[in-house]
Amino acid sequence: MPATAASATEAPSLTAEAAVLFAAENGQVLFEKNMQRKMYPASVTKILTGLLALERGSLPDILTASSDAVFSIRHDSSHIALDVGEEITLEQALFALAVASANDAANVIAEYIAGSQESFGRLMTARAIELGAENSNFVNAHGLPHKNHYTTAYDMALIMAEAVKNPVFLEIFSKGRYEMQPTNLQPEIRILNNSNPLLHGGHNYEGILASKKGWTQEAKHALVTAAERDGRKLIAVVLGSDSSDGAAKDTINLLDYGFNEFLQIESPLAEELAAAGSRPEIEAEDGQQTVTYLLHKKLPVQAVKRTLSFSGNPGRKVLELSLAVSEDNGLMYHRIGKYSIVLTSHVAEKKPEGTGTGSFLRFFLRFLLFLLLLVFLLLVRKYARRRLRAKKRRRHRIIYRY
Repeated sequence: MPATAASATEAPSLTAEAAVLFAAENGQVLFEKNMQRKMYPASVTKILTGLLALERGSLPDILTASSDAVFSIRHDSSHIALDVGEEITLEQALFALAVASANDAANVIAEYIAGSQESFGRLMTARAIELGAENSNFVNAHGLPHKNHYTTAYDMALIMAEAVKNPVFLEIFSKGRYEMQPTNLQPEIRILNNSNPLLHGGHNYEGILASKKGWTQEAKHALVTAAERDGRKLIAVVLGSDSSDGAAKDTINLLDYGFNEFLQIESPLAEELAAAGSRPEIEAEDGQQTVTYLLHKKLPVQAVKRTLSFSGNPGRKVLELSLAVSEDNGLMYHRIGKYSIVLTSHVAEKKPEGTGTGSFLRFFLRFLLFLLLLVFLLLVRKYARRRLRAKKRRRHRIIYRY
């Protein structure tokens, strides 16, 4: 049965302007607060920068800092004091990006990958859209304020979910400290320390996989974090927080909620289809026979509403199963997810007889056919009777002559 008003108070109470708790494995949103609101992302932008660098670059490659990369950023922002002409590897640039949140390193990476910072911004936006992050637009690799540089909490969760699939990304974006070796223009070792409260010991949290913080006056504090416990991988995104500590506390509250208050439901596909009101003999091409999702432990499985739709062509049917709970349940985001299942070619859609618009149409067509047949038989009978009467009249005329 649905949660009561009293139990709804167990949901996280957040201070951030926007947030989302996201299950990385299946894309399910567990909890949200203004998750589609467009916000300035600040340095959490660098998650996408790092993802693109790892997808398109090679860690040993040598990157050379240009004048534009060094001097186009505000010098009161975070950087590692790169000099024009200084050479660093992509690996060093990525650690500087993640640990020190270095804006100059972000620019160097952008020019290395795309040839210019502007081209890299377009590449970022295109990659975000590929991942489903359709409400974002990026114009730079570092996240310093620009009116056309924005994202949403939901979009950042999608980007982080893709990034954490890369083990090198996890290694780099989980570092609390990094020693950057001397370069051609810097004889000293650079000691880089991470100011992220979840990585430098300010807030110890079990299971952190990767995390990136950001701050500008316009964006306020932002924090994007991935964590895993007992095989459950969650992503918490917090945007527009008044303090770094507040962003960390909101993140911990979200992660605790996801790890402690949700049960994993594994349901046979056939049972889900039956519960949705349809009983086709299903066989999925990819072998998928189980539907898996997370449900708040105070909500019974019976609270889940299921709907079915078919698409595709006769040779390739696609079944879409949508799961949701009541929008005002007070415990979790109402949309659980959509599961698209490609069916084998011999499977046809089957619906219960005697219900719905389709059944009424079939009944009407059958009734109309019956009426047409009845009219035809009556006309044939009428015509036969006329022929018979005409034949009798001719016979009488012949008899009268004789």
